[in-house]
Amino acid sequence: MAKAHSVTEAELARLTSLASELTCRRCIEDRYFLRKLVRDYLEDDRTDLDDVVERCGQDPEHLALVVRDHLATFSESELLELLRRIAGVCGAVERLGFDPFDPRREEARRLGRRFINCREQQIALALGAGLFFLMCLVPPWKMERWQKPSRDACVTLCPQADRQVEVRFAGYHFAFTGPPAPEPPRPETGQYVVYHWYWEMQLLQWLGLAVVVVAACALLRDHRSFDERIAALEAERNGERPDGQGGAPVPPVDYSGPVHEQVWLDEQEGAALHYLDREGVPHAGRLTVEWCLAPHVSVWSLPSADGPAKTWVISGDLPTDYLTGPHVSGARSAVRAFAERWIDVSRHMLEGRCHPTIRIGDPDDPDRMKELGDLLRRRADLLLRWAGDDAVWRGSE
Repeated sequence: MAKAHSVTEAELARLTSLASELTCRRCIEDRYFLRKLVRDYLEDDRTDLDDVVERCGQDPEHLALVVRDHLATFSESELLELLRRIAGVCGAVERLGFDPFDPRREEARRLGRRFINCREQQIALALGAGLFFLMCLVPPWKMERWQKPSRDACVTLCPQADRQVEVRFAGYHFAFTGPPAPEPPRPETGQYVVYHWYWEMQLLQWLGLAVVVVAACALLRDHRSFDERIAALEAERNGERPDGQGGAPVPPVDYSGPVHEQVWLDEQEGAALHYLDREGVPHAGRLTVEWCLAPHVSVWSLPSADGPAKTWVISGDLPTDYLTGPHVSGARSAVRAFAERWIDVSRHMLEGRCHPTIRIGDPDDPDRMKELGDLLRRRADLLLRWAGDDAVWRGSE
């Protein structure tokens, strides 16, 4: 498996464990899903596809082994996407006890690796840049005193050069005004003075400034590791202070924001189209979102090929389902219709009976049937509450 990027190693192990558990359960409940998983697992060697599918359906231990080996090839993002499809965002977070979908995790990973990772360092860099600009604006100058050769010296083919008598620091001067004017030679001594940019001192000043800024950034750097940053994020999500002292709850990540909502809707549309393909429902490859409450539920529609009635699809942190009929006049009516259907199905499951037209779970495992029936009933009750809440539908009808 690829190295974790937005979760810690311990969290990655929990992610893999939950993904394996939910995938095995989904394979038991959905033969089509099992066959697709085995086909992906075998890749090009599909000669034993039917035999492996049959054995996985009969031997839970072999199924768990196949699922574990298959998930070992998944990257972290693929694992998260699998959990999102099977359990939904809220369901996965509830089961895991942490939120692997929090976009702040990527920022925590990036900051944990960067040398510059806090506001104090940025202030130090800004101050350093300001001082560097001032150093360039007001550079140091040096005074050089030169001695002309004596007039009594012999005139030769190689005349003597002027001799430097003294060099000293001449202070700082504004760069745009130029150096001080040179002094003409003095007749009595033959000496004259010129001024130059003191580049040796300038380089030493720049080097000293760089050392100070780098040292300040090293001292001010946030040295928390990625694991420590993630622990702080989870403490905030649970309404605690990072130091464990408690405090006012911190609001969770807003998945209903425009960016996160659109990403979530794109994922749900893909899941809904995949479900329609599996059920043999014809479509043009696009659905129209009629209503959503991210990241919990989305309702989609597509024109029916048989008449004016629409086909309605529901997906999200609940079972994916579809229905078609003239009695459904809109998204709110569709949500109520889905809820009523699920209540009927859950009643059969809680009584240990199979529904006449809809099958969920394994009839040979009554305990599991009742567990799924109870979960379906709770989802149906939640849909009914949403369907009856005018505030949820304000602006959508």
